[in-house]
Amino acid sequence: MSYFEETDRAQSVLRTRLELAAKEKLIEVIVRLAADSEESAARIDYLTDSGEAVKILQRRISSIRNGKRFVSYGESGDLAAHIATIAADIRTDLLPTEPAKAKILAEKLFSLDQVVFERADDSGGSIGSELRDACVLWLDAAAATRAEESDAATCWTEVLYELYQKNDHGNRESLLKEAHRLLGEEELRALAARFERDAVELIEHTKRGTEGFYRVINPASAMGLVAGALRDPHLYERSVRIYSPEPNELQSLDIAKHYLECGDGEGALRWLQGPWRDGSEYESLRLLDRTYALTGDTAKQIDIRRNAYQRTPGIPTYHALAELLPEGERAELRTRACAEAMTNQDVAAAAELLFELNEPKLADKLIIERAAELNGGFYGSLTSLVEKARNEGCFLAATLILRALLDAILKRAYAKAYGHGARYLRDLQELGSRIDDYRGHPTHEAYEQTLRLAHGRKTSFWARFLES
Repeated sequence: MSYFEETDRAQSVLRTRLELAAKEKLIEVIVRLAADSEESAARIDYLTDSGEAVKILQRRISSIRNGKRFVSYGESGDLAAHIATIAADIRTDLLPTEPAKAKILAEKLFSLDQVVFERADDSGGSIGSELRDACVLWLDAAAATRAEESDAATCWTEVLYELYQKNDHGNRESLLKEAHRLLGEEELRALAARFERDAVELIEHTKRGTEGFYRVINPASAMGLVAGALRDPHLYERSVRIYSPEPNELQSLDIAKHYLECGDGEGALRWLQGPWRDGSEYESLRLLDRTYALTGDTAKQIDIRRNAYQRTPGIPTYHALAELLPEGERAELRTRACAEAMTNQDVAAAAELLFELNEPKLADKLIIERAAELNGGFYGSLTSLVEKARNEGCFLAATLILRALLDAILKRAYAKAYGHGARYLRDLQELGSRIDDYRGHPTHEAYEQTLRLAHGRKTSFWARFLES
């Protein structure tokens, strides 16, 4: 059992015991803890006094807003975790009892987007992700606040509209994507119409030369986000056609995806007719597969999967096709896949498929005969292929794959990978003792000698090899 599992188990046991304890006894314990610890006393004040909780949470948010030091990429995860903790405390400690105050704090939290990105490297997107979640927190707090209002004084569509106008860094999209948490259908449609009017007005200004056309995309995209909250693909289609009357390939695929997400297969098909360029064809096939699954057209779905398999024969496309075929055709596919693998341009993918189909001898033969075609730069696929070959006793095949990996590292003089390369060479020495016939390939001794002649000056690699 891991440390975290043990901790969770201990906490679960403690929670059960506390739930069974008498309330008076627990109060006595808490009073004693507060008397002995300032930290415990402060925590009790925080939990029992909403005013104190608001002050503490406000200070924590302000400490981020007022910070001056640049947050590096390596530190961005810590800042994201800090924001997430504040959001969790607002949701847990304040939202159930004081939703209006929780709403105010949630707005302050996601409004950090106005200052944080000016002094933080969020290349990994972790800070942005937490700020988007803070937008959802705001919507939940606003909905709870609205439920407690005695009148309809607040125009929530207007509030959302104004908050979204400051979406300078693209982190407030959740306010519209998840707007159904706060607004009803009529309000959502009114909000979409407001953004549509903005887009149309900007188009008119563009015609008169007073605005840049690119600005039209902002309200049109906002309209599309509201369409997603409404699950209205027709409205989403209209939001795209406002600025792109004849949608391009990527836009067409995006529109089709929205129809699919709303369960409208026929609507999706209208946007998946093609023709497609190579860059879009894979995504169009994927969406067509989903569409025919939705409409129950298994024959066309099989055609799509057959097409995908023929384009990129490998384990995923093989299994996707095989699962839809009748038993007899499945056996025929397997036979054909084994034969076609021997001439597949992607040796690694073909060998992986052969191992998957329990044909290790064919995989071994393929690798040995076409070892020169292995691309050692494809680290991820080749390392897993080494293990499959080794586990099947295909030691020469495993050796040739490791050589391709090591050669790629040394030819590139990729110093960061020298540790891996040193391990590969040790593995090659061990595998060499298991191989009697190299079948025309250099023995390990000859290979290592060639390696030392070609890369003998890469002293840092050989030092890592001696250390390993």
